[in-house]
Amino acid sequence: MNQQIYQIQEPEHKKAVIKTAIGIDLGTTNSVVAYVKENKIKLLADKDHTTLFPSVVDIVKQNGSEIKLKSVKRLMGKTIEQVRQSPLHKNLDIIEENGRAKIATIRKNYTPEEISSLILKKLKDIFAESEIKETKQLEQAVITVPAFFSDNERQATQIAAELAGIKCLRLINEPTAALLAYGLETEKKGNFVVYDLGGGTFDVSVLKLIDGVFQVKSTLGDVQLGGDDFDLAIAKHFNMQDDYDFLDVAKDLKHKLTLQRTAICKYKGTKYTLTNQEFFKLTLPLLTKTVEILGQAIADAKVDSIDGIVLVGGSTKMPIVSRILETNFDHKIFNDVNPETIVAKGAAIQADKLLNKNSDILLVDVNPISLGIETMGGIFERIIERNTPIPTAKGQSFTTFKDNQVNLAINIYQGERELVKDCHLLGKLVLSNIPPMPAGMPKIKISFILDENSMLQVKAVEETTGVEQSAIIKSSISAEDSLAILKDSIINARTDVSEKELIKSRVELEQVIQASRNLIAGQKLEKTEQEKMLRFVDKIEIETKDLGNKEKLDDKRFELEEYFKEIVKENMNILLEQNIVGKQLDDV
Repeated sequence: MNQQIYQIQEPEHKKAVIKTAIGIDLGTTNSVVAYVKENKIKLLADKDHTTLFPSVVDIVKQNGSEIKLKSVKRLMGKTIEQVRQSPLHKNLDIIEENGRAKIATIRKNYTPEEISSLILKKLKDIFAESEIKETKQLEQAVITVPAFFSDNERQATQIAAELAGIKCLRLINEPTAALLAYGLETEKKGNFVVYDLGGGTFDVSVLKLIDGVFQVKSTLGDVQLGGDDFDLAIAKHFNMQDDYDFLDVAKDLKHKLTLQRTAICKYKGTKYTLTNQEFFKLTLPLLTKTVEILGQAIADAKVDSIDGIVLVGGSTKMPIVSRILETNFDHKIFNDVNPETIVAKGAAIQADKLLNKNSDILLVDVNPISLGIETMGGIFERIIERNTPIPTAKGQSFTTFKDNQVNLAINIYQGERELVKDCHLLGKLVLSNIPPMPAGMPKIKISFILDENSMLQVKAVEETTGVEQSAIIKSSISAEDSLAILKDSIINARTDVSEKELIKSRVELEQVIQASRNLIAGQKLEKTEQEKMLRFVDKIEIETKDLGNKEKLDDKRFELEEYFKEIVKENMNILLEQNIVGKQLDDV
């Protein structure tokens, strides 16, 4: 019997793809990718050995004209009104679609996040074509964002990464990433300020470096201040701010002034000349703004000394930056690293830490603006203070203001003023099904949980019954609004405290009035005696209805308390304790 031997072809064994975490500096002007290889930080380079990749997307407008869409980072997470007001994007066709700002093109309408995802996809393609042997897939990364990016802007960045097929391991603040890399490269220790002036954003962070611990002490910034604004200032100087293409000429003049005292460029047959001294004068308001922010960040940090200012971001290459800092500060200025790549390197270090659990680096960031809730009288009660290290979880106990209150509205705010009318409403959480109890009896624990990406979760629990409600709260506050909030709080500090104290006195009086009525209703008194007491309470209420003096309100409260203490001292004390102790919240 003939036997046939069949050769079985084994399928080719596929090599496992190693998923290497990457650090991405998704910049306004340029983007940079760094990665860790053999314990060394490397920069992604294309076939031309370029490591700075323009954050630019070519689009065709609805009228058929081709343009290069730049600085899309400044539109991330913005409202339709904010996008339309951008002075750098007047040439775009901005439309509203389903309540969102979109950039209209002949092909389709794009959100800023979708445009940003195209930039990230381009980085993925360059990565795939690179000579990195370990992997050809850019599937996960730590991505940097300005320290003063709002929740909306941070979430927009995460959406862009998701659309590009990149898992965002973590968002890290740009100045923090920069000093993380700088500290490891230079082995410096002490308190350092990062002055990060990029293409479209400006950030300042004060960090303490000691024995592998990188602790952020304070942070401040403006996401509408960067190299683009210096270009715009040059364009305005020549009355060419409405010519979109002239911004490239302005940028060229700016770059030439980095090495020359006088810069000359030609555009449409006209010669444009600019000296360094002229450039300094016309951009002085922008430079002064960075100095003010830097000074405030140092004051907020409350450190004994500053060991130096580290320059980060491509725009710090302008000599006028060092000039303005040397004029206003005595601290040593460090520009001994490449300011355009240091942020991506720091992100790569953080990515390596997340994958390599043996790393002994500890990174501690902070919350830039205070978070809290509204209490009776419209007072802003802070739960997580500004510059609190994150991640963090903090809570406080509250109670009700009215008898038999079964629903509780918890209004969540962000700000630095004393009253919620001057703060920014983030959202509302409603705690329902609270068992009916006298005012002041329920014990409600409100907790704020802020993660390392500055995402906020709010939880409310009625502790005697376990009734619970929670929600993820998203901030729509912009970075420029955050800076305005801080300035307003400083300017209005004294007035705010006076108004807050007046409201507290009124709320305390209202509580005693309510407690007095509860006491009268609960006592077995003769009708004439009961009516006499109620008339006295009504008299106090009428006399103080429009009273705007804290001392007089307090006097009337003391008068009411003394009146009832003399009559039924023991019972009154019990009721007052039940009705006055603890901050109180209104019902729905």
